[in-house]
Amino acid sequence: TLRFKCSDSCKFLKEQTVDVPLPTVVESTEEAETTGSFLGKTKTSTVSQVVKRVQEFHWEVEVKWEISVYSGTNVEERRILDGRTSSTILIVQSSKQDPPLPAHRDHRPLDVSLTWLLKQIDIENMAAHFTIDTQDETTKTPRRNQQVEDAISFSAEMKKWMDRVRSRFTIQYERYFINKHNPAKPSPIPPEGNSKRLKHLTGDFIFVPVLPLMEEAGSDKSMEEKTPGVTSRSLLSFEASEVDDESVSRRVLSITDLTRLLNEQVRTLEETQESLQNSYPGRQPAKLISVAEASICVLCCHSMAVCSAYFSSLQYIEEMLENQLVAAIGKRVTSDDFGQFIKYHNANILDPAPRPFCHAIRRPEHYPEGILSIENSDEKTEPIETHVREVQGLPALRVPLNAATTIELTGSTYLHGWLNHRFRDASTAFQLIGRARQFSSFMLVVGTMGGGNRMQPKDAIILQNKDEIKIPLLLNEIPTAKEFKDAIESLSPEQQRFAKAYRSMQLEGSVLGIVVIQIKPQLENLLGLPHDALTKEIQLTQDLMELFVEYQVPSDLLSYDGENSEATTKEKVENVKGNVQSVLNAIKDCKTKQLESQVMATDMAIEKHLHGKPKLSNDCLERNARPGSSHFRHSFRHSVKIAPLIAPRKKERMRMMDVCDLVGSHNSTPKAKKQEISDDALEISNDALDWLGSNEAVDDFDNDLPLELGSCMMEKTSAKQSKLRDDASPEKSEETPVPPKGKAAVPFGSTSEDTVDFTAIPKFLDKAIEKYDKDSALRSTTIKTSDRWSRCHQESLLSKPETTVLNSNDIKSEKDKAFDLLDALSRSGSLPIAYSDLHVIVCVTHCFEKMVMETVIEDNINPIEKLEMSTLLVASTIHGVPAQNLVADSNDRARLVSSFPALLEAPQSPAT
Repeated sequence: TLRFKCSDSCKFLKEQTVDVPLPTVVESTEEAETTGSFLGKTKTSTVSQVVKRVQEFHWEVEVKWEISVYSGTNVEERRILDGRTSSTILIVQSSKQDPPLPAHRDHRPLDVSLTWLLKQIDIENMAAHFTIDTQDETTKTPRRNQQVEDAISFSAEMKKWMDRVRSRFTIQYERYFINKHNPAKPSPIPPEGNSKRLKHLTGDFIFVPVLPLMEEAGSDKSMEEKTPGVTSRSLLSFEASEVDDESVSRRVLSITDLTRLLNEQVRTLEETQESLQNSYPGRQPAKLISVAEASICVLCCHSMAVCSAYFSSLQYIEEMLENQLVAAIGKRVTSDDFGQFIKYHNANILDPAPRPFCHAIRRPEHYPEGILSIENSDEKTEPIETHVREVQGLPALRVPLNAATTIELTGSTYLHGWLNHRFRDASTAFQLIGRARQFSSFMLVVGTMGGGNRMQPKDAIILQNKDEIKIPLLLNEIPTAKEFKDAIESLSPEQQRFAKAYRSMQLEGSVLGIVVIQIKPQLENLLGLPHDALTKEIQLTQDLMELFVEYQVPSDLLSYDGENSEATTKEKVENVKGNVQSVLNAIKDCKTKQLESQVMATDMAIEKHLHGKPKLSNDCLERNARPGSSHFRHSFRHSVKIAPLIAPRKKERMRMMDVCDLVGSHNSTPKAKKQEISDDALEISNDALDWLGSNEAVDDFDNDLPLELGSCMMEKTSAKQSKLRDDASPEKSEETPVPPKGKAAVPFGSTSEDTVDFTAIPKFLDKAIEKYDKDSALRSTTIKTSDRWSRCHQESLLSKPETTVLNSNDIKSEKDKAFDLLDALSRSGSLPIAYSDLHVIVCVTHCFEKMVMETVIEDNINPIEKLEMSTLLVASTIHGVPAQNLVADSNDRARLVSSFPALLEAPQSPAT
């Protein structure tokens, strides 16, 4: 260990008084008479300098330092290499109470280990030797290996030690000693003046022998011919290394050239040392700064330059390799470029190849209702690619809407395996996008898959008429199985069981489920209409959705109730139209009655307040509340106004029940309390009240359906209820089209013939990753939706689309609307939903610690081969076939077998 140790002490010497000249002068004149031959007077002038007497206090500071080396922990037997036992400086100050330094102070020693350096020296031959173990698994490149990393670590520690030693002389000497010298009377500049200060010393004149040099010699020259007798002036010499590769030996500098470089360094060091001896005093005790301190500062600067040059030379080698790779390819490969190549590469070697996650929402032989896709959020929005397989022969998927209602989906099921890759410079964000076409509609439900053919819904939304929804996806990577085992190895058994249970829950919860439900086919099934009956009934479809979502009208009041079993499609549609119109008329009549009742109550409250007239009877109230009555018109002519009652826009109008609470109740019971109304609140304008009694107010009335609506609808539809069919049974009618089902075997993870457990897929995949991925680069990834969505909505055909942001409250409102419609379409869970698509997504992420070029150059890793193995693992798990059966070409299969023999030579896939 190399150690630098220093200490300083301070003691008071003396106190003295000095006269400090001031810029002020005093002149005095004297006259004297003289006698003699010449009589007269003489004048004498005296000029005196004004001085100030100041007390000065003299302190003597003694500084000691040494550089020593010792072995192990035996500091007492250290060998001193250089140092000064005593160097003093006189510090003069104007105060005795504040000494410049403590009486004695020992600074913390500065140590640096020389173990690595001494291991590189052959003591017997006094020669330096350094080799790289190319057979070591950690050896990747000439720069990235354990031996070079140790050399860099030593160089960094040595550079740090040299800088701290130099700072002790250059910064602390000046701060603690020189700058505190403040005599009252200026003195000549001491030897420690500006021209001799140590901070100006550098090692620029000393040759640095570390250079990334190579030569191209002729093949006829051997190493012996290139080693003439050159005497080395340095302490150590070089040993000739045995190089097996002749092409390498012809490019490495010879021992002669290396010796000459070291001799030039020694020569410049000697010249610099001689120059310092001429410029600085010797090791005199009375001098704080001598040639010893100057030499140490210069050697520290030179050593730091050598360390920096060594690191720069290694970086130059990597940059040279990178430049060669860029010259061969023609560009620097980024993560986006690599992603494009992987898509092209997978399409060529895999069968079946990954497909873009962009699915048209359609019925067979029909135009698509919309599109569902998962895309990145970059400027070049492109869908992700997944390994997809349609899983057939599955029972119905159960989705709970609430504690009482669970719907069943009997549509198609698609299993997706998403292999995402991430480099250090990549920050790609992904989003789930749903787009609906004009006059089309569908429903989107997103959740997490559970066991027993169940999905826990988290979000839902209805898309129609060119709506576009963008749902950001949040990807959270789970630690690998190896990292998990290493982390819990030192935990207690109870803690390990807790961690394993929680990790199992994480893996099971990483399966994302996306359900797309087509609304029109399910409406036809719900209302008893033939196939494609609502395809061209745009207005009828809109009215049905409004009744189900806004008013939650029972489907029994709208379904086909004709007695003729041989009725045509048009006749059945007309029957449903009539039922819908009857309910709409009932809603309109109920709105009109409630509006008239509120107007009557408002009118009578105003009359009571303004004129104090007694309350009229119920007959009189009904008669005067008519819009055409004189009392009605008289009340509206008053120049008063209730601002909250009438709003120019539909969305800004108050509920009429709120107005009733404002102006008072019209209850005729004598015990009802009269509500006091302020004059400001009773200023009702003529124009506002004219609108209130018009038909426009009835048509635009947008309050919730009042309590009287149920009775109104029951009166108008009582004849229909006796003819409604009993659709409570979940069995489908003969006219209901059912999507075809295949007879494929139940996939892995199934617990019986009637259920399938998609949550078991991540566990199978996690075991396969632990077995075949030795780099621990594949991580299972959970996918969740964000709480801020973006929706593009077009209010009408002639308006422009507007983009709005949906917060958590808006998302919950959309979910409630979608669940209300699902409840109606499924008849509260008793009617299965046939036209639905379930997309089950299992995501894993291959993580690279560096960027693309750094991965290839620094780590000597081919990321294409790494992703090939990861792709085969994921594809084999999703398709349920051995990995070797997924490779299309025999040449590629032979190449992959040589690269991944454990994976491709296995008789079965890890999932099966």
